[in-house]
Amino acid sequence: MNLHRPVLSITAPSTVVALLASLSMLPGQNLRVIDRSAFAAGVFDAARGRTVAIGVAGETQEFDGSEWRIAPEALRADLRGSVMAYDRVGGRTLLLQGSSWPAVAWLHRGGSWTHRAPATTPPERGLFVLEGDPATGSFLLFGGLGQNNTLLNDTWLFDGDDWQLQQPANSPLPRSAAAAAADGQRVFVCGGSVGAVATNDTWAWDGIDWSLVPAVAPPAALTDARMTHDPVRGRLVLCSGLNGATANPDVWEFDGATWQQISPSSTVPASPGAFVFDENLGEALLLGGTTVTAAQPGVETWSWDGTRWAARWRDDRNNIWADQVFLDPVNHDPVRLGESSTSFAAMRWDGSAWQGIPGSGPSRRQNAATCTGLAYGYVFGGDGFGAAGVLSDLWGFDGSAWSLLAPAATGPGPRRHAVIEYDWSRNEVVLFGGFLPGTTAALNDTWVFDGTSWSQLNPAMRPSVRGAAAIAYDVAGGRMILFGGRDFFASSHLQDTWSWDGVNWSPVASAVQPLTVQPSMAFDSRKNRVMLVSPQRGAFGMGLWQLDPLGWRLAPRGQITIGRLFGPGIVAGFPRQNGLLLADLHNLYSLNIDEAEVAAYGTACTVTAPELSANESPQLGAVDFAVEVSHAPASSFVALLGATGSANLTIGSCTQLVQPGQAVVLLPTSPVGFVAASLPLPSSPTFLGTELFFQAAALDASAPGGFTMSRGLRLGIGD
Repeated sequence: MNLHRPVLSITAPSTVVALLASLSMLPGQNLRVIDRSAFAAGVFDAARGRTVAIGVAGETQEFDGSEWRIAPEALRADLRGSVMAYDRVGGRTLLLQGSSWPAVAWLHRGGSWTHRAPATTPPERGLFVLEGDPATGSFLLFGGLGQNNTLLNDTWLFDGDDWQLQQPANSPLPRSAAAAAADGQRVFVCGGSVGAVATNDTWAWDGIDWSLVPAVAPPAALTDARMTHDPVRGRLVLCSGLNGATANPDVWEFDGATWQQISPSSTVPASPGAFVFDENLGEALLLGGTTVTAAQPGVETWSWDGTRWAARWRDDRNNIWADQVFLDPVNHDPVRLGESSTSFAAMRWDGSAWQGIPGSGPSRRQNAATCTGLAYGYVFGGDGFGAAGVLSDLWGFDGSAWSLLAPAATGPGPRRHAVIEYDWSRNEVVLFGGFLPGTTAALNDTWVFDGTSWSQLNPAMRPSVRGAAAIAYDVAGGRMILFGGRDFFASSHLQDTWSWDGVNWSPVASAVQPLTVQPSMAFDSRKNRVMLVSPQRGAFGMGLWQLDPLGWRLAPRGQITIGRLFGPGIVAGFPRQNGLLLADLHNLYSLNIDEAEVAAYGTACTVTAPELSANESPQLGAVDFAVEVSHAPASSFVALLGATGSANLTIGSCTQLVQPGQAVVLLPTSPVGFVAASLPLPSSPTFLGTELFFQAAALDASAPGGFTMSRGLRLGIGD
């Protein structure tokens, strides 16, 4: 598909330079997934010509044929177990969120996700079929597993506003975990569980009734399989799933009369997040999933051309849980220390994928202590696996290779949940406390590593015994800050704050102490403050605290709504200069005061108005950034209005939502009414916080006055 990408040059004074006038954005903390979470569901968006998926952490992901890009719009919710379907008639996507019921419904039509609140909802269920119905331009929901493990075979249609129960003369047997796909005329359902056994029948829905499809050589009886329609070769493609308790390695294809079994040379995950046909590639895409050896949902992407599977995208993180993160001392890239089975001791984020660090390094471990210094990223101790027991070795990563800096038994004894931090004033590593192996006893000893050897110090004052505390170097104050922890595993959590000056520990007075479990701290160079993250403050939120001269306070906009953190969050900051990073067991998040933002505002003139969106977050130096228009008149033109401020001006029956007279660009649209206007963003920090406002206008004979205008789109340039 020709995406029609005119370039808006940043050197054209009559257009974009005028848009890049500096405007101040209200500072605030936002949480944005950087490295993509596991696929929850996905579809091919024909109106915009790309595969769109949703991650379990709530981010919207888009695939251009070679790379995945995180779109700006996100849902702050736990999306595990979510289901998506695409309506080709209306050019819109429906997402039913998670496993809660009534299912939370979201619609996406090229611009952003819109919450829907239907008056009627189908009865509670899971493992149901959801597919776009080409015959009615609605979304079809069929069957599933209801309350008390009751199998269902009812049929519902959703028109974007409400659900309606259908009354077909015929219906498939009640079932759950069936596969489904639409071919442009009908919706097909194949297999699924009909009780204690699976079935392999094929049914079709024509918008009014179900009919059993006669089929020669039907596929194996599978549950939890995935199916899509290949319009190039004119057949249904069925893959993955389970045959009893055995993962299905084969692919089955149906030409309308006969199912054909194909045994490819390579196998793919048994339970993918989605299986969709990508019209740009001309191949079917399988997104993520789990395997027998990788129980955690993956982020890999495979494609099927009718004869073979090809790996389209993958990185080295599959089946790795990482409970510690530190920074590469050279480029300040995040490095994960893995605790799960993997061929690498650690992985580094290169900006687009996690790459395993080759060579020997620390043994596999969890509950280790880590920090970043001038020459190394440091790893100490923790729980080893198997016969390794609790460890006491100190390793350093210099950006290219690991070094054993201090073997076991040459310094602090074996311990778990100790904390270490680099003292940038004295160029030494400071260690405090931790839990002894085999007991619930905690320590409160202080050690320093000077680059050659460990020395134990005996300060006159020290914090009480504890492990699992939070520690950070306060660059502004030239001191170390330690907060909280536990005095032993069964105790309540401590809520005191201490500082280390290189000789002694001193309590830090504060009228309020953060209320938190499993805290993490880092110095934020942007805010010039030590920041504390409490990831478990609320079911789907967390608190962000800052340490001011007078003590702790909740940071402005410090209560952050997130989709879900998988395990405790680990925060990393200085020596990184552009804000904070937050990592959980699976994913990496950006937590910045100058976070890039995209938001829709205002109301479209008519329901037929174009939709505006951005292809990615408007970050400094984003050379591929584009403002996209979809659902515009096909093979025609659309006007893109841009400005440095919003407006509310009546023009006929429409409202102009951007300031007039700054920029108007006439863009040619594709045969499906899509166009992307490239807007390469400068890398200069002077543009941080700049706000840009856009709106699209198009001729529309059905609209009052003969034209229509979209909602507004606000961009906040960040990093």
